[in-house]
Amino acid sequence: MNEFEELLRNAKQGETEAQEELWNRYQPLVRKLSRVDGRHSEDLYQELSLVFFKSIERFNPDILVGTAKTEKKK
Repeated sequence: MNEFEELLRNAKQGETEAQEELWNRYQPLVRKLSRVDGRHSEDLYQELSLVFFKSIERFNPDILVGTAKTEKKK
């Protein structure tokens, strides 16, 4: 398991430190995607932030693509 997978697993288990680390990594992207016609949309930013954290909750480590786990099955 690589560092990112471990971080995702820990965040899914509710570890605040792991959740904060993921947010710190991806918050700039969320902010960038929150621009509409060149202007920041706070509503879109909040919506995308919710989607980000809900995605962590829905994360299923058993179906990781491109990892050693799936590559062994080939």
